[in-house]
Amino acid sequence: MNKYILILVFISYTALLVQGQSADQYGVNGANQYIDGNTSLALQTIDEGISKYPNDDYLPWLKERILEDQENQDQQNEQNQDQENQDQEKQDQQKSDEQKESEQQNADEQKDGEEKEGEQKDQEQDQEGEQSEEEKQREMDEATKQKLQEMNISEEKARMILEALRNNEIQYIQQQKRQSTEPQDSGKPDW
Repeated sequence: MNKYILILVFISYTALLVQGQSADQYGVNGANQYIDGNTSLALQTIDEGISKYPNDDYLPWLKERILEDQENQDQQNEQNQDQENQDQEKQDQQKSDEQKESEQQNADEQKDGEEKEGEQKDQEQDQEGEQSEEEKQREMDEATKQKLQEMNISEEKARMILEALRNNEIQYIQQQKRQSTEPQDSGKPDW
């Protein structure tokens, strides 16, 4: 927007040139250089005009407008740079968060894999344990049969003996329960 103002100033200044003022020529040249984007050369030209024509009011005013416009542009550039930095920080934070999430996911997957591996090992051990228990039971059954043969007792007779022992045990337990229902002497411990 300030460039448009400078263009208007340039046109009005050109009109003054037609009248033949040489200080105005410095202003026109400085304005043209500024419009072309060469701020430092424009300021140098205007300073040269101010040094030759110190009483001219237009050259200091033009210099001040160029410096203000340059300052505004610098502030805008600074704000843009700050915004870019903030955007970059957000992107970096997002990347960092995504990386952490990915690492956590990998760790979880690895942990799940280790747990599955552990479960498989446990299952294998359980199967081996079951197999070994079955083998032990078979060996015990065979050893029992051998002992029964040595004692000249048939399996059926051995079962009958075991059944009788179990019945005796049940009767014993029931008798113990009946005896415990009798009132205890409160002066004696109950053990």
